[in-house]
Amino acid sequence: MAKKKVLLFIVEGPTDESSLGLILSRLFKDENVRFEVVHGDITSDIKSNPTNIKKRINELINYFLANNHFSKKDIAKVVHLVDIDGVYVDDDTVVEESSLKEIMYFEDHMEAPNKINAIERNNRKRNLLNKLYTTKKIGGLDYKMYFFCCNLEHVLHNEQNVPDDTKAELAYEFSDRFAENVSGFVEFINSPKFKVEGEYLDTWEFLKEGKNSLSRSSNFHLFFEKDKKDIDD
Repeated sequence: MAKKKVLLFIVEGPTDESSLGLILSRLFKDENVRFEVVHGDITSDIKSNPTNIKKRINELINYFLANNHFSKKDIAKVVHLVDIDGVYVDDDTVVEESSLKEIMYFEDHMEAPNKINAIERNNRKRNLLNKLYTTKKIGGLDYKMYFFCCNLEHVLHNEQNVPDDTKAELAYEFSDRFAENVSGFVEFINSPKFKVEGEYLDTWEFLKEGKNSLSRSSNFHLFFEKDKKDIDD
């Protein structure tokens, strides 16, 4: 029996894996679904820039390989799941609210404890996302990035600002909901409530229009269509 190829998902936090890991493993039984959790957002990290971002992601991949006893030939594809965090909005959509401890997201604006810092974050992350969504290979491996907008909880639960101590509970509830109903998950991720229509590049252009990067939207459904088939061919 041939060894299963690894389908490697790079995600920001452990609740991303808790939400999707079991569901994806049951959906893709012909692959070994694995996760590398960044424990942060590499696309907004102040240490990241368009020159080094592919190198930093390759380092994440190599870290996963070294700690899980795989080599690059074992990897079918690297799938990077990212939160958009509203970074494509105009600067005047950012409202300063000094009483806040972190950025808060709304359908028509974002509020931040420091407007200048938030705008700098938006610019930095936007430039990195623009670099990565047109990237097809990293470290010689097939690579593709999909988004949840404005974040994972927004898409899965219709809540934009979920406290950290609630994210785990929501994640396990979502996994329990679909782990025994994976076809239901595929139907869910194709919901017209948040599915962005069009080809892959079109979905990223959608984010750049107006306040769409604050909307409840995702292009992850594309992975279950043509993009997933590319792995099997």
